[in-house]
Amino acid sequence: MNRLSIVIPSYNSGRTIEHTLAAIKSQSKRNAICEVIVVDSSVDEATKKELSRHLSDGVRTITPGVRVMPALGRNIGARQAKGDILVFMDADTFPAPDWTEKVLDSL
Repeated sequence: MNRLSIVIPSYNSGRTIEHTLAAIKSQSKRNAICEVIVVDSSVDEATKKELSRHLSDGVRTITPGVRVMPALGRNIGARQAKGDILVFMDADTFPAPDWTEKVLDSL
């Protein structure tokens, strides 16, 4: 079975990342998700606090130490990913509950 690594670049996404991670957690094929990597270059405390609440859900945070643009954040996450398939998503994306199922079916 193919395993997905979801990579999410984040910058001050405290108002949206909670919903993004909740939507990922609610996927019909949640068992196909190997890991969720958030590359976070935020400077606000709201994002850091929200991300820390999801560490026990298998969310891994990478903090580059400087602000990085989304494309570089995706590249940083991709280099760390362990899944068979890389999937990129933004921190304000709310995937439908069958999103992982559709991704896997399309492959």
